[in-house]
Amino acid sequence: MNKYLDAVYQGKNNWWRYLLSLGLTLFLWLIIGSIPIALFASYLMVDGNSESSLTATGFSGVDPLTAFLITISSFVFFLIAIYISIRYIHARPFRSLTTPDPIVNWRRLFSGFVFWFAIAGLTSIFEAILYPGRYLFTFNPGQFLVFILFAVLFIPIQTSCEELFFRGYLMQGLGLRIRNIIVLPIISGVIFAVMHFGNPEMAVTSEFWLLAASYFLIGVFAGFITLLDGGLELALGLHAANNIYTALVANYTVSALPSPSIFTINELDPFYGLVSLIIGLIVFYLLVFQIFPKFQT
Repeated sequence: MNKYLDAVYQGKNNWWRYLLSLGLTLFLWLIIGSIPIALFASYLMVDGNSESSLTATGFSGVDPLTAFLITISSFVFFLIAIYISIRYIHARPFRSLTTPDPIVNWRRLFSGFVFWFAIAGLTSIFEAILYPGRYLFTFNPGQFLVFILFAVLFIPIQTSCEELFFRGYLMQGLGLRIRNIIVLPIISGVIFAVMHFGNPEMAVTSEFWLLAASYFLIGVFAGFITLLDGGLELALGLHAANNIYTALVANYTVSALPSPSIFTINELDPFYGLVSLIIGLIVFYLLVFQIFPKFQT
């Protein structure tokens, strides 16, 4: 028995409902959600500016805020699709994707955010010390102060969509047939990693398998702590902290979400990223479940 997986029984679970929901979600997210990107890419082809274009690594020669908003717009459609699927196709509370309880535990979500944001900061400090010159100070007050408002608003939508779908909808749905708390996170991690194969960073390194391993690992971990904790709040906080930290504090020159961050990392190091991720996840687990277990209740 797992109370998070059992939340699926608050609604209807006929096989055709899953087929319809998955079809709707993929259509709105990947097809309709790609229209703004396609339209903007078409505009860049005829705008007369040879320096602006859409390449395999993202938008080039485009204002970071514009590129960010165009890139993240598909997640608004993603969220709409998830909501329609849960509320009207499966006829259960939307909240049940996050928790089986009557209310969401915002303190638990906040603790996940704070702990992972701190861990990400320490990871950056160690990397900057180990590899001098890798972090470039690129702070632009004018761009940053405007961007931070949009980042705080839209990034949680993006990260929540991924958690609600990959760790929520899919794991709860698979939980109707599979109850193993090890197998389910692994399946979730595989799907999560595959869906990120098209990210720009995958195209600029020969060690893309290390990046894939990182996506897989964080997907497995998010699934595991969700089942262990009986709710999605910790995973929601962790994922939001990870992406907000990247967008605002230290982003890569090649990133799935371009941003005018305070620092720019000029070298993608998949090995350091994977090793630091493993250490970070272990520290996160110890902080949340061993050292400060009462902080989130």
